[in-house]
Amino acid sequence: MNTHRFYKAFACVVAIIIAAQPFVAYAAKASGSDAIKAAQAQATAARSKLNGMSTAVEEASEDYYAAKEKTAATTAKIKKSTAALKQAEAQLVEARAQLNERSASTYRSGELSFLSVLMGSDSFQDFVSRFELMRRIATSDADLVVDVRNARAKIEATKQQLNEQRSAEKTAEAKELKEYKRVQGLLNAQKSYLASLDAQVKDLMAAEQKRAEERERRKAEEERKQREAEEKRR
Repeated sequence: MNTHRFYKAFACVVAIIIAAQPFVAYAAKASGSDAIKAAQAQATAARSKLNGMSTAVEEASEDYYAAKEKTAATTAKIKKSTAALKQAEAQLVEARAQLNERSASTYRSGELSFLSVLMGSDSFQDFVSRFELMRRIATSDADLVVDVRNARAKIEATKQQLNEQRSAEKTAEAKELKEYKRVQGLLNAQKSYLASLDAQVKDLMAAEQKRAEERERRKAEEERKQREAEEKRR
């Protein structure tokens, strides 16, 4: 949720609380249907504000869970990169062992191998071909080590980048969660405020009902006394 939406929601609560102050004073002075109408109007306004704040909370919730899913996706990528890096490490160990073995073998029998190639050649062209084959075999293992090392470096760089990305996303996720909780707190405060207004309306209506019943009782009592007085006069 962006800062603008938060302060807009916060301003709604502040405005309602401020607006409620003159109403409390008015309700203390007013009586009957006027006080009830004023309280009902206040509750209606508060309920309208509550609906708007509920929308803001929903948006904040969506922002938070979107950020959370983004972090989870990056974490999954890091997990895959870690597995790939582990595999590359194993391949590098294997390639190095193969290179070391080939180097030791070449060192032990290098001179003999060269003489074997030289003596076993049928022609100069055959000798060149055999020598080139030996050279390729000798260098292929070294090239493999280089290739695996480069692949590992690339995976490490990718993993580092993903870790940095996840760190930034976790910061954003924490920020969205904080905003969500703050707006949710404002919504809860608004609900409490609305509940208090509804309670005031209910109390005012109950008091008005009681006064109406009292008026009816007094009226009935007056009528009864009048009838009794008329009967005595007869």
